[in-house]
Amino acid sequence: MNPEPGKVIEQKLENESQYTRIKDYYGSNPSSGLPLTYFTIFKDIDSVLKDYLSPIPLSLQQVQIK
Repeated sequence: MNPEPGKVIEQKLENESQYTRIKDYYGSNPSSGLPLTYFTIFKDIDSVLKDYLSPIPLSLQQVQIK
């Protein structure tokens, strides 16, 4: 038994509406510009850390900065 065409269309429209809301939310999320902040603010700090930390602590610190 096939579902009614109207219900199928309504479900597809609802799915598309949810997708659009999620896409709009992520598009307006201010954290999307944060990698740029890393390069403008923390780049000098990162270069100092590279001079004094071994690879594993350095990578842990870089994750916290980013």
